[in-house]
Amino acid sequence: MTITKLIALERGNTANSNGADVANTVNQIIDGEQLINDLSQAYEFSTVALFKASLIEFPDGKTIRLLDRGADFTKIIGTGTANGFNIIASTSVSQSIDLINESPVNVKQWGATGDGVTDDRLAIFAAMDYVSAISGTLYFPIGDYRMTAGYTNSGANNDIRLLGEGVNRENLKTPQVGSTITLDSTNPGTFFYKQSSRHFLQVEGMIFRSAQYAGNRKYFIFDSGGAVHNFQNVNFENVEKPINYTANCYFQNAAFRDVQFRASGTFHSESNSIIGTLLLLDNVNHESTVPLNSDKVVCDLRGIREIQGTNFLLEGSLAETGWTIIRT
Repeated sequence: MTITKLIALERGNTANSNGADVANTVNQIIDGEQLINDLSQAYEFSTVALFKASLIEFPDGKTIRLLDRGADFTKIIGTGTANGFNIIASTSVSQSIDLINESPVNVKQWGATGDGVTDDRLAIFAAMDYVSAISGTLYFPIGDYRMTAGYTNSGANNDIRLLGEGVNRENLKTPQVGSTITLDSTNPGTFFYKQSSRHFLQVEGMIFRSAQYAGNRKYFIFDSGGAVHNFQNVNFENVEKPINYTANCYFQNAAFRDVQFRASGTFHSESNSIIGTLLLLDNVNHESTVPLNSDKVVCDLRGIREIQGTNFLLEGSLAETGWTIIRT
């Protein structure tokens, strides 16, 4: 019916069309309808917004490729529970598409931009919820992911892995382009990741920075009740206490740069194990405030069951008079 109407319209417009024009237009529509209904081929939109505005109704199971997300979605039965991240609803017709997740899960495909300006927290939260439910890996391509609030893992699963790129042993202490989480909040309680009694957190190839330090007390990663966490090729910058953990942390190529302590921190724990290769404290300072303990120790490792360290480097680190940087 669509083709018949178009032919009639074109034939009536003799000033601007001829038989060749009509045939070409008809062929384009036929090809378009074939692409729409062919489930073996993806239909592409350059942006999420263009998909939402489109009047095309796709068959269930059709693959929709959103180029700005770099991801494929599937047209699902009904409208689903649209959230703008992994399930996107059309604003023009009654249909939704569901993200086809890769392994590892790519945070940009969930809508994070990594442009250093956009607040990516909601997209990251949604992706973290998904990864937490499957005990999977969340991949952060190179970029600066700005967050104004932190994520709390309250799910029932463990074994979560956060994977970035651009950080390695050679460039560990030098500012570099990599997968960066930037906390941008004036709230002293802001953290990137918080969990309670979740085990086996793994972080690899990530940079953690605080955009607003002054007057704040922040943790990048705060754990209560968890055990056996693994950090490899990570860089922590401009924060009071990078990590609070409960039991057994393993570090390989970890840098703590421009860290400001106002009380015992960094390895702030109870009687647990620390095993590390190339632990770097660079430009670590201490401010004069009331410490958490009366011993005035920045990194208090006493009471820890096991300490194994290779290439433990202190560089440009200062403590107030009467304070100790590390005590074992």
